[in-house]
Amino acid sequence: MRSVYLIAIVLLICVFTGCGGGGSSTTAPTPTPGAQLAITSGNWDLGVTSASGPTFIIGGDVNQSGSTISGGVRVANSTCFTFGTAVPVSGTISGQTATVTSAAIASQTITATLTGSATALSGSYTVSGTGCAGGDKGTVTAVLVPSITATWKGTFTSNGLGNPQVGVSVPITEGTADNTGLFPLSGTATLTGSTCFSSGTLATGSGMAGRVVDVIIINSDGSHTEFIGNLTSPATPTQVTGTYTVTGGVCGGDSGTGTLTKQ
Repeated sequence: MRSVYLIAIVLLICVFTGCGGGGSSTTAPTPTPGAQLAITSGNWDLGVTSASGPTFIIGGDVNQSGSTISGGVRVANSTCFTFGTAVPVSGTISGQTATVTSAAIASQTITATLTGSATALSGSYTVSGTGCAGGDKGTVTAVLVPSITATWKGTFTSNGLGNPQVGVSVPITEGTADNTGLFPLSGTATLTGSTCFSSGTLATGSGMAGRVVDVIIINSDGSHTEFIGNLTSPATPTQVTGTYTVTGGVCGGDSGTGTLTKQ
């Protein structure tokens, strides 16, 4: 009888704890999804290299809200797009990948697939449509461009006889992007060494998109100086180089090169 009791106890233990060589019945934990890519909204610069060789620049306002991307950009250094044309963009983020597509401009649409961090992305792009860039593809390197609000100083060097120079000092304020993706720039310039003007004010329409800076100065004599340049290092903007032209006034028709350095 004692043996019967022992057998019964052993059987009960097996029922509650499991006996034999079978595997554990414990349910495996559910994998935790990876964190979603989060990019910093602001002025983005995309350096684009085509598989066929040419390079061009895309820049402007790009914003993320949840898994949605929106904004507006400009395309520079391209024979198929003009910088003055605003290009709306939209897209989504899935996991660590952002897919961004432009609106159709001149019968061509750009789609980029990017991965990376909050302030630096890289990936590839394709252009679809019947426009002149249709079928193009290549690589993209993108960085967030910090605000360039600061005092900038440098020189404009004329292409004219003797290459006279004009000293430029301008405290620039970068504003919030407009609805086309352009970041407005404002300020008052001090101009030294010119026989035509001594100061100027940045006009409405001065702005930047990505690394491209377009400054229009209304000079003290009523003429206009337009300076278009590129930040030499968009991720750490300390210098911009480019070209200028003067329209109107005694110095109208003058043109040359310019370099401004952040102070």
